[in-house]
Amino acid sequence: NVVGTMNVLEAARLFDVPQLVFTSTIGTFAHGAGTVVTDHTIQRPATMYGSGKLYCECLGRFFRTHFGLDFRAIRFPSVIGPGTKLRTVAQYNSWMIEYPALGKPFECFVTEGTKGPGMYFKDAVRSLLMIADAPRDSIVMVNYNVGGLVPTPTAKELELEVRKHIPDAAITYVPDPAIMDYYATAKTEAFDDSCAREEWGWLPEYGSLDEIVADFIHEVRTDPSRYGLP
Repeated sequence: NVVGTMNVLEAARLFDVPQLVFTSTIGTFAHGAGTVVTDHTIQRPATMYGSGKLYCECLGRFFRTHFGLDFRAIRFPSVIGPGTKLRTVAQYNSWMIEYPALGKPFECFVTEGTKGPGMYFKDAVRSLLMIADAPRDSIVMVNYNVGGLVPTPTAKELELEVRKHIPDAAITYVPDPAIMDYYATAKTEAFDDSCAREEWGWLPEYGSLDEIVADFIHEVRTDPSRYGLP
């Protein structure tokens, strides 16, 4: 992330690229962040990934201030959507819907009570288009939290919502100690995106768990190959 972003920023400066939109992460918040995270919460990441993203946020702000590059960034929570192959700390949110929708069992690697902010992938894409289209003079915060799903559900609450659509879903829990260590540090339950709402009109279209689960299952079953699924 760090070297690649630096190269992109420098190329944008050299070739007079007018705008650069960067994707950051809720992972820039961890130690001491508390359960409610705002754009003004101190960023003390707990992982190399989060640390690199925070550095890139600061680097982008530097290029904006010193070179006039129209840098703007979004911090995503867990993005819930089909087709992801890599297991990350929050990927259970997606796989708990995707696997049962495809008739596959899912062994959840967090506890039933684990929770972390999330948003639907369609909203994530739309937020990038919205921030890119926002007038430059409306971009004040520069690096923005964006949220979607409210309130943040536990893994068990997500399971129960999936079972409304797939009653025989095979979902079990075998928590991964390393991942649970992460959640012991990162306790965010609410990802406040007030600045994005106020400065460029952000508002999610998929804000409830039932909307997300229903649409996700429909997408996976209607055209699985679109997402690289069997």
